[in-house]
Amino acid sequence: MPRSPLYAAVTLLLLALCPSGVFAIDGFDVSASVSSSVEDNVFRTAGGEDDVIRAFSAGIAPHWKWTGCESAVFYDGTIVDFSRYSESSYAVHNAGATLDYFPKSSIRVRGGIDLVIREGSGSTDLYDYSGNGVFCELQLPLSLDWTARGGLSRRTKEYRVLHDFDNKESVASFHIEHRFPDGASFALRAEAGAKDYLGGPGSEARQLLTSLRVSLPMGERTGLRLRVSDRLSFGGEALVASGVAADGYWLEDLYDDPYGYEGMEGDAMVSHLFQGGVMLRIGCGAKLKSYDRAVLDGDGVWLADGPRREDVCLEASAGAEKTLRLNRQGALLKLSAGWYVSWSESNDALYRYRASSAGLGAEVLF
Repeated sequence: MPRSPLYAAVTLLLLALCPSGVFAIDGFDVSASVSSSVEDNVFRTAGGEDDVIRAFSAGIAPHWKWTGCESAVFYDGTIVDFSRYSESSYAVHNAGATLDYFPKSSIRVRGGIDLVIREGSGSTDLYDYSGNGVFCELQLPLSLDWTARGGLSRRTKEYRVLHDFDNKESVASFHIEHRFPDGASFALRAEAGAKDYLGGPGSEARQLLTSLRVSLPMGERTGLRLRVSDRLSFGGEALVASGVAADGYWLEDLYDDPYGYEGMEGDAMVSHLFQGGVMLRIGCGAKLKSYDRAVLDGDGVWLADGPRREDVCLEASAGAEKTLRLNRQGALLKLSAGWYVSWSESNDALYRYRASSAGLGAEVLF
């Protein structure tokens, strides 16, 4: 594991724990959740394999507060279990620390580190990896209505088997938001990223992502959110897997790495809070994606003289959530139900598919 992110992790962890009063923990955030979903195309391919997926998660985060600062350490663990394709089951462990500094009441500086490990079962241990990251963010109010944010991050990922896909990613972001007196807001965001692959052609893949988000109140209990974004590559070439394993096409970072395509994306969501406290959300979205590589043949091999891959993806979703207070100490139970469907049309036959999912979930927060 590279020394610099690990060194930053240890340094920030010490900063988070060393202030006076470190042994007097101010509180714990504890959570546990379980969910189950029925998938009719679990691997998002033309084959359309169905399965039932169960997920179990747990997290704990002790935190400390003192004048002008807050710190926390955390651990989150998730187990994803495939009923039919059990060899695709896996677990992800994530641990880290954050440090917040408030030089003034309206200015916020935040830093953090994390370490992550994926452990698969059966044949999918091929995708196992370890990674680490470090970030720093600044929030600066420009006026009562305008707020600016900026940040830098660096992430490293190392695969247990697929070493050619080991990578380091750096991202610089800028965000500016304006809020209106009636609760409406709009925000502009720009992210410039660079990703270096160990087995790549030698130059970093670079990309600029810009987005506009508009939030509008539609009465006291209803809101609308609209978002559009543009993804533009400006150098280098992404290293994307092809034909490694037929059940792996749903792994975005390997088979659908965002650095491997350009395009436009848009989505909309309507939210409504009912009198009984049930939150209903209905959304839709579309993606136009132009890839920097050719289409695949029936065996998952790129056609040397084939056309560039072009995808059009549509999606729709609906979900409901109800939060219940369990005791006077603030423990909460969140119950949720959701439905999701997506369609993908492509000049690559492997990526022409329809997939839907319906599920239930519960989460306890202490």
